[in-house]
Amino acid sequence: MLTFPLKTVRGEITGVLQLINAKDGGGAPVPFAAEDEPLLVHFANNAANAVERAKLTRGIIMRMNMMAELRDPKETGPHVKRVGAYSSAIYETWAMKKNIPLPKSSGTRIS
Repeated sequence: MLTFPLKTVRGEITGVLQLINAKDGGGAPVPFAAEDEPLLVHFANNAANAVERAKLTRGIIMRMNMMAELRDPKETGPHVKRVGAYSSAIYETWAMKKNIPLPKSSGTRIS
């Protein structure tokens, strides 16, 4: 088994990439090749950057939503929440048709 930390460009650990050995025809684990390690480290670094970008993007979207609510809390805020709920409902319907598992916290409420 190989385990690599997912490090951001600032050196923060945002997760772990764990790879489990394949098994041969007899069920014995097949060791990883030493020359694969640099490629896997590169993959782990790219995965860490993708996770960090996703977190930043989510933060930006949430701040934009808060700004919209501040602008007009009676109309714009509820509208933003409804659009978000409809978007989630559309995704959940699509995901179910494609047999894509949904997060446990899923459950769209449109008001």
